[in-house]
Amino acid sequence: MSLKYSDGFLIVMFGRFFAALQAVSAVEWFKKFGLYILAKRQESPSSEECRKFANLWIDVFIVAKWLVVSASIAFSWDGILPLLVVSYLLFFNCFSYFIYHGWGSIYTVENLPKDAQLTRERRRLISFLQAIFFSFVGFAYLYFSQIQGRLEWPSSPNFLDGLYLSVSNSFTLTYSGFQPKDQLARGVLLLQVVNMLVFVTILVGNSVPVVGRSNS
Repeated sequence: MSLKYSDGFLIVMFGRFFAALQAVSAVEWFKKFGLYILAKRQESPSSEECRKFANLWIDVFIVAKWLVVSASIAFSWDGILPLLVVSYLLFFNCFSYFIYHGWGSIYTVENLPKDAQLTRERRRLISFLQAIFFSFVGFAYLYFSQIQGRLEWPSSPNFLDGLYLSVSNSFTLTYSGFQPKDQLARGVLLLQVVNMLVFVTILVGNSVPVVGRSNS
C-alpha cells in the first residue's frame, strides 16, 4: 500500500524508515534470491507460486539463523564478529515479526484461497513461537558469552543460567542472584524487555476483537 502525506506525515516517515530497514534485512534478501530462482525456472509465475517460494526461502533463512546462534553457543564464540551477527539477527528477528504481523503484509487472509488460510495461520503460529524462542536463546547467548563479566551470577555460570535469566527477564520476573554490574548490562536487559514488549503488543493486537470488525 502506497502511503501519502494526506495520511499524516508520521505514518509516511515511519513507513519509509521501516522500508529502509527491510532493505538491509537478510530474510528479505533470502526471499529475493528465492524469487530470482523461481523467475529463472518459470517465465511468468503466479502470485500464489511466488508466495509459496518466498515462504520456502523464509524457512531456509530461519534454519540458517538458528544454526548460526547454535554454533555461537556450542563453540563459545565471544568475539566482536559473533556479537554483531547475533545482535543483528536478534534485531531483525523482532523487526521482521513486527513488519509482517503488526505493521501489515499484502498477504492477508482475504487474499488467499480458503484452502490456504489454515496453512497461513499455522505458519503465523510457528513464526511467533520460533521468533520468541530465538529471542530467549539469542539473549541468553549475549548474557553468558558476551557480557558474562558484567553480570553477577548466583553460582559458577553455565548456559542454562543464561537461558534462565533470559526467560525471566523477558517476562520481567524476579531473577534472584543475577545483577547487572554496569550500564551496558542494564541496557541489554532493558533491550530484551522492549523486544518482548513488541511481541506481546502484536500478539494482543491480533487477538483482541476490533469494534466494527465483521465476524462473518
